[in-house]
Amino acid sequence: MERTLSFTWDLAEVDGEPYQIIRAGDTEVWRELGFFNNISRFEEVRELLKQKYGKRVKSLKPTDGCWEWLCGDKAWTLSDLRFT
Repeated sequence: MERTLSFTWDLAEVDGEPYQIIRAGDTEVWRELGFFNNISRFEEVRELLKQKYGKRVKSLKPTDGCWEWLCGDKAWTLSDLRFT
């Protein structure tokens, strides 16, 4: 049986710039410059992870600390956000 992967989407400041950081457990698997109100990128990255890891992907979930940054002023979009 293949191991499933649960990813987290987090935001961290590196050298004064915001970065979106994707982790599987403690392992960083993706990092890119972060942008405010970026749900469309969340969905793109989720699909890229599925392409790379296939059925092993269980979820991609934002951390509590990045919700505001991810959704911007469109908090209602949270109800449309898919984690798998």
